[in-house]
Amino acid sequence: MIKKAWVKYDIEDFLKRHDVNFVVENAPQIKYSMREKEHVAYSSLWGALILISLLIIFIIAWFSFFFQDILFLYAFIFVGALSGILIPTFLRNYFKSNISIIPLQCWLEIHEAKLNDEESYTCLSYYPIFSGKRHPNRAKDILLKLYRDEIYGNRIDITQVEIYFRKENKEGNKLKKIGYFFQYGKNSSFWEENVLENPWRFFPAENYPENCCLILSNWMHQYEWEKDLLLNPAKEEEMSPWNIKTWKSNEIKPLTEEFKKKIYWKERGMDSYPKLKPWKNDFEEAVIELPLIQRELKVIEDAIEKIMGNKAEINILSDIDPYLSQFKTYFRDLNFQKTIIKRDVLRSNQFFE
Repeated sequence: MIKKAWVKYDIEDFLKRHDVNFVVENAPQIKYSMREKEHVAYSSLWGALILISLLIIFIIAWFSFFFQDILFLYAFIFVGALSGILIPTFLRNYFKSNISIIPLQCWLEIHEAKLNDEESYTCLSYYPIFSGKRHPNRAKDILLKLYRDEIYGNRIDITQVEIYFRKENKEGNKLKKIGYFFQYGKNSSFWEENVLENPWRFFPAENYPENCCLILSNWMHQYEWEKDLLLNPAKEEEMSPWNIKTWKSNEIKPLTEEFKKKIYWKERGMDSYPKLKPWKNDFEEAVIELPLIQRELKVIEDAIEKIMGNKAEINILSDIDPYLSQFKTYFRDLNFQKTIIKRDVLRSNQFFE
């Protein structure tokens, strides 16, 4: 029995043995909803909140201590006038910045398991990268973005699809697709807040045509098949219009170990080692749960409990407004933050251009 079958394959070496089109053509097509949107101008929101807080402080101070102070009255009028102009401007800019969450790039890792001279397997791990993630709870969505800003330095969302292949003959390089392995979110409502931590499941390639699409099933960015969506017309109509992403060669990037450190790969709960052993007889029945994927949501729930109490219920922005600075400090001081994360996380070496 081999102790460690899977070995990471250098992508440049892989491309010397296989055409670049092999990597591009096998990259999963993704059908995603244009109705999944998020606000991006959060600096405008923070500015509005600061002005609102300052205005409230002035009002309280005026009626409590400085009711007859003429200088404080002038200051109060100035702050009130400034807030009256800037707060609507900031909020208008924030609400206008509501844009669709879209796939940006697709990162790639390749592993090979060579059992003997005649039997070998290849795993192409694709990582479709989305511009963000939107929590259906507005208050928790703010905290999710605050958490990602402080911990990762960005708001991108990383998903993962593993595709397995078997070498067809001893002397040639032809690979036959065995199947797909990903986190299966079938039948889930897109905006259901408490999405189940659905397990990863294997799908044999012979059951799915080459041009079939994976559907972004819910806001947690789990996947399902296109035929699953067709069986759920209410969901399809609710989230329409849909768009299909087909990857181009210059959008597929090699994922290196050095780059993983920059984006805090382990802290995100990601595991890039192939999860299946397709040389085993029962591998198709494998069902794998990866609870670390929801680590950031658990951290947010812990932060809410520690800062606001274990019975705190939050739904809208005003519920967390007085505590935003405390949340920011809490996330910043988390013990697994070790280095300053670079802001250009979407840059990488490009072998396919």
